[in-house]
Amino acid sequence: MGAGLGQGLSFLTTVLTARLLGAERYGQLGILISTINLFATLAIVGLGTTATKYVAEYRNSDPARAGRIIGLSSVVAATSGLLVAGILILFAPYVSEHVLKSAQLAPQLRLGALILFFTAVNGAQTGALTGFEAFRELAFANALRGAFMVPCVCALTITGSVMGAILGYGIVSVIAWFVYNRLIRAQCRKHNIAVSYAASRSELSLLWKFSIPVLIAGLAFTPAAWWCNALLAATAGYVQAGIFTAAFQFQIVMLFFAGALSNIALPILSHTVPERNIEKYKRLLNLNTLATTGSVALMAIPIALFAPVLMRTYGQGFQEGATVLRILCLAAVISTLNNSIGHAIWSLNAACAGVFLSLLRSAALVGAGYVFVHKGAAGLATAYLVMAVIQTVTHYAFMGHLLNTCRLRWEAPEPAI
Repeated sequence: MGAGLGQGLSFLTTVLTARLLGAERYGQLGILISTINLFATLAIVGLGTTATKYVAEYRNSDPARAGRIIGLSSVVAATSGLLVAGILILFAPYVSEHVLKSAQLAPQLRLGALILFFTAVNGAQTGALTGFEAFRELAFANALRGAFMVPCVCALTITGSVMGAILGYGIVSVIAWFVYNRLIRAQCRKHNIAVSYAASRSELSLLWKFSIPVLIAGLAFTPAAWWCNALLAATAGYVQAGIFTAAFQFQIVMLFFAGALSNIALPILSHTVPERNIEKYKRLLNLNTLATTGSVALMAIPIALFAPVLMRTYGQGFQEGATVLRILCLAAVISTLNNSIGHAIWSLNAACAGVFLSLLRSAALVGAGYVFVHKGAAGLATAYLVMAVIQTVTHYAFMGHLLNTCRLRWEAPEPAI
């Protein structure tokens, strides 16, 4: 509920900024945020998921190793964040002119490097907090972040238009870093864990074997989503991009709330793996899938029914997005069926399969995007629906195979030491 409150406040921010900016400038803000998120995925290097998995596994059995993983994650996140932020600053003019087809967006992209750096660092911090199963603390942090976002972003949007909105998001990311940092320190004291920055070869091996596949999986999809957004802006214009961005905010709200529930799955499933109890594992997986999908369906149905009214809240120029919103609601429900499955794949160390399925998901989105994007915002929404269907079919087929393999391995007697 705390996560839902935080995301609800973030959503309120998007509605207010859309009304302040209008469809075209809001479309510019949407593509800027999408571009910053693309670079941020590279900067995070899968550290959030890595921290979640291994802090959950070692926080009780090997606190010293958990402390080294937290320290290594924070150092690598800060280093990669600085490096990728520098790349964004350097190439901002080229990206804005040749990819976004709007040379005047270069200063906003450069300012976005601030968001990028703190997104990378915050990703490692929230991953560690999730590994501690500090869900109440994360809920508080998300709610606090949303409470700062509304006045900060809106006030700066009024005074500085798109540039002001980017600055507002940057300030909020700095505040979030401070809050997450304090919460991690409290969790470490609670579990008697000393954060160490002297990582051993084994921790570096974890980074290579687990974080890199997670990074590849993230990089497989994030550029695909960004490319489709850029393709929509180039093909149908920034007004259609603004309409899609506005409608997509509702899907973000739905998927964020489902993500807040499904994120519980990774630390709990990882903590269950050493028990080698396949029935307990499947029961926890099914419960999480039911909770996430049910929560999204409960939100998607009324949102789809009242789509025309909801899209009008964004102001003039957004009314035609009702159909877009309804398609995205259906896509959200289908996509949520895969949330827990994705966490289960990582918890069972099926990293190569996770990468392959992410590549397939990305290919489905890009392929469908090229087919439907000429229809504007509704076309891109249809591409997301096609992707969701393909993703669900492939994920469930693979998960059935993976669980059968684990059953055979876990039910076999362990070799004597």
